[in-house]
Amino acid sequence: MLELVYKEKTAMRLDRFVLQSQPQLSFGMLNKYLRQNKIKLNGKKAPLSTPLSPGDRIQLYLPPQAQQGQSTSSALVSVLYEDDGLLAVNKSSGLICIHQDGGTADSLLKRVRTYLHADNPDNDPDRLPMLCHRLDTGTSGVVLVAKTKLVLDYINGLIKQHLLQKKYFCVTVGHPVPPSATLHGWLRKDAAKGRVMVTRKEHKGAKPVETRYITLATSGRFALLEVELITGRTHQIRAHLASIGASILGDSKYGSLAINRQTRCKYQCLCAAQVVFPATEDPAFAAYAHLKISCPKPWYYNQMLD
Repeated sequence: MLELVYKEKTAMRLDRFVLQSQPQLSFGMLNKYLRQNKIKLNGKKAPLSTPLSPGDRIQLYLPPQAQQGQSTSSALVSVLYEDDGLLAVNKSSGLICIHQDGGTADSLLKRVRTYLHADNPDNDPDRLPMLCHRLDTGTSGVVLVAKTKLVLDYINGLIKQHLLQKKYFCVTVGHPVPPSATLHGWLRKDAAKGRVMVTRKEHKGAKPVETRYITLATSGRFALLEVELITGRTHQIRAHLASIGASILGDSKYGSLAINRQTRCKYQCLCAAQVVFPATEDPAFAAYAHLKISCPKPWYYNQMLD
């Protein structure tokens, strides 16, 4: 048994103090050990959100591997934000978000569930925790994961109403004209080919799309853009920029295969850099009001500026 004593004068949550004192543990591990009655506050079980007072004693009845080694699951995901209901991770390029048929293949969802110690023997993709949205396999950046049904429904509602602000960074082959603009159009899916087409005129079955971009820098034939996704459709940024002659570098579906080979870009240079939550009057989600979650800038960002 390991006992920790809280000596600070200012209040701190139980989970934050334990994680700060035991960096080899993850938030998911804490929840698991709490359920197993292995974490006690002054000899009693208490919620991880409990604020600590000076002199409080925390008893940790942890297995030897949890006390000695680094968390094996924490290396699977890059955590950007975490609380009792929400996890935000930084997805790497080339990692698929979810396999529809479950199975044992590697995916972001599988890694998240391993990190959170969320057992899912049936490999059910619709079982909590769940990804609130997805990124293309070749796209990196922020992905939100709901741990509870309450948070899942809340974020799904924000996405449906286009209230989540999403910003991306990307490198394009060709300079968009004008350098900054808001693009409008209609997106139509071609399920047989697994791609979409963006046109300026409405077509049967097409959905309206809106994409805003700002050119941050140019280098030769390439341009670094900051893109704001107003509507969220399949392949929207990739197809919309390609439709104006500024396809994303590394994009094998809408870009130039020859230039991709020349630059040795295996995946599209597109990163979901930031998600910003709106204001809310609902006290249940007050902690998320104006919450800004960002991931580190991708490798090509500073390279383009330099």
